[in-house]
Amino acid sequence: MCWVVRESVKKALSKRIKFSSKKELLDSTKGISKRKYNYDIENLLKQSRLLKNINLQRNLIEYF
Repeated sequence: MCWVVRESVKKALSKRIKFSSKKELLDSTKGISKRKYNYDIENLLKQSRLLKNINLQRNLIEYF
């Protein structure tokens, strides 16, 4: 069902909507996947290594 996440994100980003935060983007993606595909992607997002890695990344400014 990973294609559902990919298609939901693609649809969310194709609308040219600017999201003010990552949370807002993920909420929009969850809504699209639920409405269009009738699938809850919450479990897939919790298992995502990419999202975990993004949350662990540090900026250079944080070291100074």
